[in-house]
Amino acid sequence: METKDTPNEYLLDVLQERAKEINCLYRINDILNDEDLGLTEMLAKVASTIPEGFRYPDICRSRVVHNDQSYESAGFVKSDISDIAHIKVEDEVVGFVEAVYTSKVKPVEEGYFLSKESKLLRTIADRIGQTVLYRQMKQTASEWHDGLRGTEKTKPGNPEWKVITELLLKTD
Repeated sequence: METKDTPNEYLLDVLQERAKEINCLYRINDILNDEDLGLTEMLAKVASTIPEGFRYPDICRSRVVHNDQSYESAGFVKSDISDIAHIKVEDEVVGFVEAVYTSKVKPVEEGYFLSKESKLLRTIADRIGQTVLYRQMKQTASEWHDGLRGTEKTKPGNPEWKVITELLLKTD
């Protein structure tokens, strides 16, 4: 953060930065919760939204990499001024979220990125991981239920199978 002349100016600057981060997180949460979006479109929208939460959104670019597929904000370029957070699904790293500055910026005590910006990036990566896991589990459950319906149609005289699946459904 830049040094301000008065404590009030400094506090106002801090609050404005936190407001940007929170608004960014809210927008990303809305994107991740939109079940009408496919995974590709969802991750592309997240990548284009991330720069809004950073100190210099006009020169900040980002990308989301998931299973070797890269989704980048407009104008993304690799940079030495970069911060990365890993995306994990069930403790396995499946990608990362990266924010970069395309021009030199004045470093602060924490480095080129504020500690809250790094935390924002980690939170976004965590939320993406949770959303990917949720979608995988939902897909698996849907396939299982579809298979279950197909099994009931093809094997109506197998009451043991039906009892076991009903038990599993009730205990799940």
